[in-house]
Amino acid sequence: MNYLDYIMGILNEAVKASFPCENTRILGVAQAVRVEVQSTTQGVQKAKIVPGVYVGNGDVEYSGFDDRYQLCSYHKAINMSSRRVPGSGYGHEQSRIALTHNMSLVICADVDRMGKDAGQIALDIQFKFPDLLKANRLPEGFYSVAFNVTGMTLNAEQVFREEFQNENYFLGPQHALLKVNYAIESVLNKRCFPANCEPQELQTC
Repeated sequence: MNYLDYIMGILNEAVKASFPCENTRILGVAQAVRVEVQSTTQGVQKAKIVPGVYVGNGDVEYSGFDDRYQLCSYHKAINMSSRRVPGSGYGHEQSRIALTHNMSLVICADVDRMGKDAGQIALDIQFKFPDLLKANRLPEGFYSVAFNVTGMTLNAEQVFREEFQNENYFLGPQHALLKVNYAIESVLNKRCFPANCEPQELQTC
C-alpha cells in the first residue's frame, strides 16, 4: 500500500463531503510537470511547468483548472521529517517514530457555479478536514495519524505563480484558486512496519 495515496483517499472524502457537486475532479498527489519548452525573442528557452498527477506508463494527467468542472483539486507533497518519540520505552517501543508530512491542497473552483467564494471554500475545508483517523482506518503498523491545517492562501494570483511557471494567467474573476497547507502527523513502530518485519513480528506489535 502506498501510504500517501491511502491518506489522500481519506482526505478526498472530506473534500467531496464539503462540496457535494455533481461535476468535480478531485485528484491525489500531483507534481510539477514540464510540458513544453518555449523560446523567447532573445533565444532563451523557458520550460512551461504545470501541475500533473502521474498515472503510470510515463503518462501524466493534467491537474490544473478545467472549465468542464465546477471544482478541481489536488495535493502536493512538500517535505517529510521524522523523529523518535521521547519516553516511548524500550525494546519494540524504542522504535516508535513520529513522521510529519507537510502537504498542500490546491483547489480551483467556479464561484458562480459553486455559489461560494475562496473564503467560504476555505472555511468549509477547515471545518470538514479530519483531526484523527479512527483506529479501524489506521494503516498496518501505525499507532495514530493526525491532521492539522497550518495556513491558507486565498490570493489566486499568488497561488497561480506558485503552481504554474512560464504560463500566462488564464483565470477570470469568477474563478477561486486557493491553497490549503496542512500537516500529516503519524506515529508508527519502525519494527512493525510491514516492509521491515517478519509476519511473527507483526503479530506482537
